[in-house]
Amino acid sequence: MGAMRLPVFLLLALLLPTLSGCYLVSENLLGGAAAMFRDDRLPGLWRQSDKSGYLAITRLKDDSLVFRFFESDFSEDAEFFTVMTTKIGGVTFLNARKYAALTAKPTDAGYIPAHYEFRGDTLAISLFATERFNQAIAEKKLLGNAAVKTGAYGTTPTRMTGSGEDVAKFIVAELYKPGVLEKPVLLTRVALK
Repeated sequence: MGAMRLPVFLLLALLLPTLSGCYLVSENLLGGAAAMFRDDRLPGLWRQSDKSGYLAITRLKDDSLVFRFFESDFSEDAEFFTVMTTKIGGVTFLNARKYAALTAKPTDAGYIPAHYEFRGDTLAISLFATERFNQAIAEKKLLGNAAVKTGAYGTTPTRMTGSGEDVAKFIVAELYKPGVLEKPVLLTRVALK
């Protein structure tokens, strides 16, 4: 994956790994509306140190964030995400919706959840590994639908259908157990002159 462009890499490794279809969707914000908060540390220009290109995070008037991907020459990637931040027991989450164009509707009514944290000046973002969630759905510990293979290259996402509060309770209890989080993508802020 070393030669891959930053936008494609981030979309695959960070927010939407659609080639394999292995990602989570929650029909509700993690923690529900009461868990929403404004994190002023996120907006800015970010770069993954070993990849070319940039991630620009900007804030909309409704306090949601927009994640836009740019090449090194600042040509724009076509896809973008709107993101709401939630906090449950001091743990911070991104709740992302993918859009194909600025004027389009989201490609899914649900949210792609991710865990994020700051490690000094580094922003670490991790998707959730689907295996534990598929198992919890099968064991009736979590409401939802496990991933279903739809073809040689596609799988429907694992879909959590429970309330945002119930899904968050499960995630916070499982968060630091092995196999729950994917390896984080590490980003550093680009100083603007």
